[in-house]
Amino acid sequence: MGDATFLDANTVSVNDQLLEAENIIIATGSHPVFPKDLKGTEHCVSSDEIFDNTTVREFPKQVTIVGGGYIACEFANIFYGLGSKVNLVHRGDLVLRSFDKDLRKSVTKLLQDQVDVHLNTEPTLVTLDNDKKVVTLSNGKKLSSDLVLLATGRKPSTETLNLDKIGVETNEKSGAIKVNEYCQTNLQHIYAIGDIIDDINLTPVATYQGQTVCENIYKRKGKNQQTINLKNVPSSVFTSPPVGTVGLTEEEATKKYGKEFDVYESSFTPLKHTVSKVPKKSMMKLIVEKKEERVVGCHMFGEDSPEIIQGFAVAVKAGLTKQDFDATIGIHPTAAEEFVTMRKKRS
Repeated sequence: MGDATFLDANTVSVNDQLLEAENIIIATGSHPVFPKDLKGTEHCVSSDEIFDNTTVREFPKQVTIVGGGYIACEFANIFYGLGSKVNLVHRGDLVLRSFDKDLRKSVTKLLQDQVDVHLNTEPTLVTLDNDKKVVTLSNGKKLSSDLVLLATGRKPSTETLNLDKIGVETNEKSGAIKVNEYCQTNLQHIYAIGDIIDDINLTPVATYQGQTVCENIYKRKGKNQQTINLKNVPSSVFTSPPVGTVGLTEEEATKKYGKEFDVYESSFTPLKHTVSKVPKKSMMKLIVEKKEERVVGCHMFGEDSPEIIQGFAVAVKAGLTKQDFDATIGIHPTAAEEFVTMRKKRS
């Protein structure tokens, strides 16, 4: 345990121990960052401390969460499920900025049904009032709670590495390490993977990058190296119900194909809930480019969506067409069969 510091391009110091290597992989991850112009952040916690019982000593009955990404949405759902009264503060008009707009609408509506959502506003001040934390918003509202969680982004952890000394290039704005398609830095024997680089910050992505780098170093030994392909990476947001997605959003498809794509969508109550009358809706969406009719986007909001999208991610990655989907027999009665029975295009 300790902070690693480069002494030269092949030597790292950790707790006064010198480690030398022919190849080095940097995988130091990222850490939470708080808004610079927000006063009173010392009264707040990040997702790193939220399960630390030395920081959060008692279960909070009232929670204010700031942010609109994965972490903010998931923790709003978690604390709601555990019985807390939750405020979610987000500066945009919909949560999950980089997701398909229909998914964003679905998750925003879900959270509005569960917690108090404050959109198009942001915190300006956090103060103490006896044992409560009071968050003042830019729209003038004040929110009192036992816990304030700032889920406002993360930054690559490069501070202690001494990268300047050995000449490893970084992004001036974010501090992320610059790499090529093999995850090599500008020093070819030094690699960087995971949240330390400007790419998709997901655990399976870092695992894939690490495996590929090690195979290139030890199996391929510099010959016929495998590039790291991050096209069509599936992901999920574990709200309840969750989101699953792979491929292009409708907004991305518009930029890439103009009007040359079709949208197939379905919103329904899963069959198992039609008898129980539990109001659990699902939303599914396929995006199909017109020229070859390849399915280039697959999105779902509803129960089991991460499990379902993992399978369909293989189909999208393989470049299967809408005809391939249509020719596949569905398993009845499941929600997943909807993806192979959609026939009507959005008009």
